[in-house]
Amino acid sequence: MTRSPWKVLLAALACTFLFFYEYMPPVRSVHIPYDLDGYHFSLAAYGFQALHQGRLPQWDPSIYGGMSFAANVQAAFYYPGTWLMYLATWGRERLSYQSLVDLNLAHVAVAFTLCFVWLRGKRLSDPAALLGAAVYAYSGYLCTQLQHFGLVVAYAWIPLGLRGIDQIAQEKSIRSAWKIAVAAALAFLGGYPPTWVVFAVIAGAYAWMSPGR
Repeated sequence: MTRSPWKVLLAALACTFLFFYEYMPPVRSVHIPYDLDGYHFSLAAYGFQALHQGRLPQWDPSIYGGMSFAANVQAAFYYPGTWLMYLATWGRERLSYQSLVDLNLAHVAVAFTLCFVWLRGKRLSDPAALLGAAVYAYSGYLCTQLQHFGLVVAYAWIPLGLRGIDQIAQEKSIRSAWKIAVAAALAFLGGYPPTWVVFAVIAGAYAWMSPGR
């Protein structure tokens, strides 16, 4: 089995597609309901339309009788993944709901890959790391929370922060602190602050219990 993160990512994307094939074309017989459809997609679609019109989305008139867009962290407008989604669909007139579903499920594959890298860094065997990553990525918790885009985003980046903590402890150097900073920033920009707080608590407790603290 390979230890290359990029090959693991490709394998994770394939496994995620098979695991969620009912959510994807050409089958697409299962619909992620509730907040992803009624709230997160509305925000993403409004941001896409505003950019298409050549302006920054500052105020969203379509939700709750009007609310700030640029200042709403739940819009995930500043999250890099959102911009990648916009770029990938820029040639279309409107953003499709499937685009947001695809981005959401892509983060499941990211969670799988980063968890594998984290567990391999703890000197676990490839089979153990792969099984652990699969449990983390396809857990019942994550599958029941697919409606919350920002939660899925934050969940996906947690292993990157834990890997950075492990490397700081192993190398006796803060060179890997950037991984914690990147993971924390992406988790926050994903738009679900409660899960970012959970990430901060987990990272703090994990660092405190690591060798050398």
